[in-house]
Amino acid sequence: MKIRMLLILFLLCALVNNTDAQIKGVIIDMETRHPVEGVAIYTNTNKKFFSDKNGHFFISDQNCTSLTLTHNSYVRRNMEIKNMKDSTFIIPKAITINTVVITAKAPKLGFSTSKIVSDMFNDPMTSPKGPSGIDLLSIFEKSRSKVKKSVMRRAHDAVKKY
Repeated sequence: MKIRMLLILFLLCALVNNTDAQIKGVIIDMETRHPVEGVAIYTNTNKKFFSDKNGHFFISDQNCTSLTLTHNSYVRRNMEIKNMKDSTFIIPKAITINTVVITAKAPKLGFSTSKIVSDMFNDPMTSPKGPSGIDLLSIFEKSRSKVKKSVMRRAHDAVKKY
């Protein structure tokens, strides 16, 4: 009975001693608080590991003392194993672009704007007089019968600026 007990104790000690120290954690985006997939994790012993789609990583390197976390969209982070916690936050890189200057020219119209303005006032449906027929109110308003040149010029300038 004592021999069996010693044998089980010996096997248990051998199994405990044989297990590798495993470093594990989760990599999280500092701004969005979402896990980050595909972060490359380099150890100081030149081994490379990656985080999975849930941001989890597992490192089975007993001699590792520090890690370097890199990703194209995030700032590189160096950290010591003794200071590491379960969750590791990484900061997104700021995206900057050079100054953008937008210039445009007024489109060239394929028609005469002055003709459109004059047609607008001569057309019976769109003219200030209204449709053809008897307009009793125009008897009292003689100024509406003829459009002033200043009004035509302002309308022409407004269409030209547009």
